[in-house]
Amino acid sequence: MRGNRRALVALVALVASCRGDGARRAQRTRELEACSAALERAATLGPQRRLTEVARGCAPACPAFAPWADRLDGIAPEGRRGAPVDGPRADPLGPVLDACAPACARPRALDVDGWADTRARCGPAGLGIAREQAYLASADWWILVTIARWLERERLGPVDDPQLAAQLEHALRRTDFALPLPAADAQAGYALAPSPHGARTDAALFVVVGAELRAGAVPRGILRGGEVALAAAPSGGFPGELVEVDRLAAALAEHAQLIRGQASAPPLVLLDAHVDLARVRAVFAGLGTAQVAVAVATGGVAASHPVVLQQPSLESVGSPTITIRSADLAIVGFGDDRVATWATLADELGHFAAVNAPVRKLVLHLEAPATATELVQLLDACAEARIDALVLP
Repeated sequence: MRGNRRALVALVALVASCRGDGARRAQRTRELEACSAALERAATLGPQRRLTEVARGCAPACPAFAPWADRLDGIAPEGRRGAPVDGPRADPLGPVLDACAPACARPRALDVDGWADTRARCGPAGLGIAREQAYLASADWWILVTIARWLERERLGPVDDPQLAAQLEHALRRTDFALPLPAADAQAGYALAPSPHGARTDAALFVVVGAELRAGAVPRGILRGGEVALAAAPSGGFPGELVEVDRLAAALAEHAQLIRGQASAPPLVLLDAHVDLARVRAVFAGLGTAQVAVAVATGGVAASHPVVLQQPSLESVGSPTITIRSADLAIVGFGDDRVATWATLADELGHFAAVNAPVRKLVLHLEAPATATELVQLLDACAEARIDALVLP
């Protein structure tokens, strides 16, 4: 009798265990299917939505990923959609760090930049980055590595769908991520001017205008084997190859050919904050492209300013002008001429654009020396005035 009772208890325990294993298998299947579907969708999205889509779809990797992604995409907790947050400038990374900080990170202090503190304490190795690739240390990298490690763990467990492994592998191979470049780099010889308007970029090529002139391919990563694997880059990747101005267009064309047509977005130009605009104009003329995106320091990385630099064209003929003079700036156009100082530029330009709407372009003239810092200040004023482009003849 006692033996029968023991056998019955063992059978009940076995059934409960099997049910528990079955429930966990079903949950794992749902989670991996959701992550695979998010990766497939992400392949068709822009750079910021690509990252938030994957963070949301693969949310079991970190419980704070879904609310973080919703915040960036402008989705309120109750599901209402509001204004998205453009770029890393207002990334609510604090809750993510609190929930899923690397083991090397100390508890986040309220009066410091949580990600900068984490990066400084952990170093490249603590974030899963080789020492020679320390420039990759960004919040985007850490989020992707966290997802890659979770995926690798979960893929080893049993699932209910025999096709899931192949579907997930297809999705992983299809989706890559442009990885942010640093806001400053001693080897490349630049430190970017800051801006609150920077956004993630899908630029495939970059140009550094600093102590030297460099060109290269923006690093791209895919999730593979529990890590973020870098796609092969021409010239060894960042900080790029040294080039002369007269060879710049040819160098970019070579890089574009080597990355098999991925260079459809304008190149990202990383300007040292102290570079003279006369040099910027000479480099832009040598690029051979109709427009470029200007990199700015936002959230500790190089982000793309939404106002692009353009070459003169038929479309820019008759556009209003802004002239940098020794003591002020002159805004001329539509019979509504104005004079602004750097302190009043945003207000004057905003009022000018509102009165004469729509103002899509401004043509920039230089009558006095100016640096990339002033250029970014001007781009910021344009962004706030909803002006899309600055023409640099």
